[in-house]
Formats: sequence, C-alpha cells, structure tokens
Amino acid sequence: MKRFVFFGVLVIIAIWCGLAPAVDCRLGADYYYRARSAASQQQRIEWLHRSTAVCPNFNAWYMLGLLFRRQGQIDQAVDAFTQARTVAGTVQAEALALGRKGEILSRTGHLPQALRELELAKQFHPPPAPAWLDIALRNARIQSFQSVMAAEDIASF
Repeated sequence: MKRFVFFGVLVIIAIWCGLAPAVDCRLGADYYYRARSAASQQQRIEWLHRSTAVCPNFNAWYMLGLLFRRQGQIDQAVDAFTQARTVAGTVQAEALALGRKGEILSRTGHLPQALRELELAKQFHPPPAPAWLDIALRNARIQSFQSVMAAEDIASF
C-alpha cells in the first residue's frame, strides 16, 4: 500500500512540475497581449518585462528590442535582440533578431560586427528577406567602403 501512495505522490509531483511552465507561459502570453494594447510605450515595456520574466519568448523580447531602439536605448535594444535570438523557435525568427541587432550595430558604428550579423541574417532568412534587412545590409556595406577598418576585421570577412 505504501508503494502505491509513494508512486501516486510521485506522479502528482511530476504532473504538477510539467504543468507549471505551461501556466507560466500562458501568463507570459497574457502579459504580451496586454503590452500590445497598452497606451504608452512605458506601459508596453513594463508588460513585456513581466512577460519575459515568467516565460522568455521571442515575440516579447523582439518587441522590447524594437521599443528600446525607438527610444534610443541602444544597449537595451541590443540585449533584447540577443535574448530574442536565444529563444527563437525558428531559423527565420533567429535571423530577424540577428538582423535587427546588426542594423543597430551598423547605425552605432560597429561595422565589422554589424556586417557579420547582417550577412548571417540574410543568409539564414528564408527568401524573400524583409526589405529592411536588405537596406540595412546595403547601408552597412556602403559605410564599410567609406571608413577605415582594421586589417583583422577585413580578414574576418
């Protein structure tokens, strides 16, 4: 009898542990949708932080990156796109996060890293690539031709 009780308790614990992340991700999705309908950017950021705290997901991190970029918070935007890339569920989502990060790096003058990331994003995004990715890659290439780069950066390409 003790075996059955012990086994039953183990089964209940296993089921509970399996359901806890699902509940967290439902709550994270709820926070994400609240962020989408929030009136101000600051409210959106707060809801997205809540969403990523309970269940890290691509959409919330990606939207955070876009909001931070719009506000000029470059470091936070780069971090958000990096996190989006780590939790991306598809190659296309990963390429989008990588491309946005490269776009920001290009605008801030980090051309070697920006070019690497934009090239990878273009390579891995299934055709057709978004127009903003093509434009960002073209602009980064033009900037690289107009600036002096270290020999090791040139060799890395």
